[in-house]
Amino acid sequence: MTKRILSLALAVVMAATTFSFSAFAADKKEEKKAEKQEISLFEKYNKNVYDAFKNAAKANKGDSALTQKQKEFISLSIGIAVKCEACTKTHSKLAVQAGATMEELAEMVGVCVMMGGGPSTAFGRLALETAKEAGAKEAEKKIELKPITEFKGELDKNDIVNVNKPEFAKKYSLIGKNAMQKGYLTVKEKELISLAIAISVRCDGCMKYHGAQCARVGVTEAELADLVACCKIMGGGPASPASRTAIKVYQEEKAVMEKEAKEAKEAKEAKTEKKAETKTEKKTK
Repeated sequence: MTKRILSLALAVVMAATTFSFSAFAADKKEEKKAEKQEISLFEKYNKNVYDAFKNAAKANKGDSALTQKQKEFISLSIGIAVKCEACTKTHSKLAVQAGATMEELAEMVGVCVMMGGGPSTAFGRLALETAKEAGAKEAEKKIELKPITEFKGELDKNDIVNVNKPEFAKKYSLIGKNAMQKGYLTVKEKELISLAIAISVRCDGCMKYHGAQCARVGVTEAELADLVACCKIMGGGPASPASRTAIKVYQEEKAVMEKEAKEAKEAKEAKTEKKAETKTEKKTK
């Protein structure tokens, strides 16, 4: 009797599990069907715009100044920043197809959290879960990142948060310091992601800061052009004026760097020349 009850219970559990998985699969299938139907309706009733958008997106695909994987990081970070569930899922899968590892994606999410706070942690989790389901692998080479746990430097005394909540300000600053250190992604890649997010959320101060930082870490004009193309595909028309702000700051910073390099070269040459003159004078004496 006991065995029969156990067998019945097991059969019920298995049936319920099978039903649950079937329901989940059916929901996923319906979700994909609905997405496809929406696109097909757009294509049917406004083919001109549909084709133009599709062709523009296609023109930025593949490796160029940035690799396809880097472009997917940028597109995914924008999806997370603007809280687009479909974008987050789609570009998580595309990033995996382009070769992104779980560690690289996790570091990208870290930059998103630095730039987007709490909401980005939620969409970041969605991105990582989607990537895992899509078959994302772990990196073959493991990197040990030293956690930055101590604030160094001085707080800006003109900031009321720093003055009234110094402990919070110190701990908050550690988010960015940990997020932006070199790891599975380079600092340059992280600056590109930061700038893309800044453009997508139209943050003037962020665009100015990260636009300048991109110049400082060696981003080329061709790489910046690839980034802007991603921003325009993901953000449409409003991304154009925002991108111009970022480009202007980048170019201004490049000009400053060139001036600094020229002055440093001239100072070095003058120093060398002075040493040579001193040496000649000593020989003459």
